[in-house]
Amino acid sequence: MKHFAALAFLLLFGLAGCTQTPRQEAQSNQPIETHALKGEVVRLEGETQVVVVKHEEIPGWMEAMTMGFPVKDKAAFETLKPGQKINAEVKVQGDEFWLEKITPQP
Repeated sequence: MKHFAALAFLLLFGLAGCTQTPRQEAQSNQPIETHALKGEVVRLEGETQVVVVKHEEIPGWMEAMTMGFPVKDKAAFETLKPGQKINAEVKVQGDEFWLEKITPQP
């Protein structure tokens, strides 16, 4: 039992020192891919700055579906409205992705 308590103590405090910094650094070292997106804004999630888009197939990356995409640029996010048809670039770096260069479809 003493060994179990000591092991639990070491694991608890050993894990407490872990951060996501190595993962974040690994992400930032990966190349950024760019894919074209065409779709319609379904809804906006203002607290997380995520736009939910019903999009066509994104060639080379994803089949057509409805999903949320983070938008890093707050000014660009604030121009979006549900029902709006958009073109955008999906940026992909490792398992992170976001939208940039969002423009209304003509």
